[in-house]
Parts: sequence; structure tokens; C-alpha cells
Amino acid sequence: MNFVKCGTQCYISCKGHNDFLYPDKCESATTLFTEDSSVRIKSWVCGDNSLAAVLVEAQNIESLVASPGIETVVWVKRKEILNDI
Repeated sequence: MNFVKCGTQCYISCKGHNDFLYPDKCESATTLFTEDSSVRIKSWVCGDNSLAAVLVEAQNIESLVASPGIETVVWVKRKEILNDI
């Protein structure tokens, strides 16, 4: 299982070429994890190899409002993804 710690910076996804999701690097799309969160790494790519797409419960992301159980994809620095051993 992978997880990301509370306070970790992330980027909200936006639609891009061919409707694929990419990290939105504008300042207003930069946000934080509000609690330690279990994540699932997606095998997606973007122009920044240091970022990874992760699936996370939307309610654990600051500035997103969602019902419990709703998931979203955000982008985090690969080095911020921790493994639970």
C-alpha cells in the first residue's frame, strides 16, 4: 500500500490533449493533502518526470469539496509517495 503524508503539496488534474489528465501547474491549482492518505499510483505520464499521478479520496485534498468515497487524481512528487511496509 502506498500513502502520502498530510501537508504534502499536490497539483489538481486538468484535461489536456485528447482529453487526458495532466497536472495543472498554475498557482491556483496547487493544494495540499489535509491528512495522511492511502493512494493508488496510476501509470500515467506528463512532461515532468518527477511527478506521479495518484488516485486519492477527494475529501483528503484541501480546496476540493466532495462526498466521502469520491476519488480524484492529483499529481505529487514521486519522492513524496511512501510505502507501508
